[in-house]
Amino acid sequence: MIRITVAWPTPEGVTTAILELAEGASVGQARALLDTLTPLPELALRQAPPVVYGRLRRDEDKLHDGDRLELTEPLRVDPKVARERRVAHRRAALSRSRWRPQG
Repeated sequence: MIRITVAWPTPEGVTTAILELAEGASVGQARALLDTLTPLPELALRQAPPVVYGRLRRDEDKLHDGDRLELTEPLRVDPKVARERRVAHRRAALSRSRWRPQG
C-alpha cells in the first residue's frame, strides 16, 4: 500500500485528503477514488490536469508513496496581465498620495 496526499482549491482555501492505494496505482485511479469519497464541487476540478510536485502528469502515470497530487483550477487571468493590472493600481495609488510631491 502507498499513501498519497491529494490537494484541491475550495472557496475556503486548500482542502487535502490522504488516500491509501495499492502499490503501482495510477493518477487516474487516485482521482476516481477521490471522487467516490469526496465529490469535487466543480466540473473544472474533475477535468483539471493533475500535477505531482509541480509537474504535469497523465492519468496513466504511476504514483509513489508520499506523492502529493494536486488538482488545480484553470487560470482565470493571464499572469502577465494580472501583474500589469497590479502595477497600474499601485502607480495610481501613489499619484493620489498627499506625501508624494506633485509636479
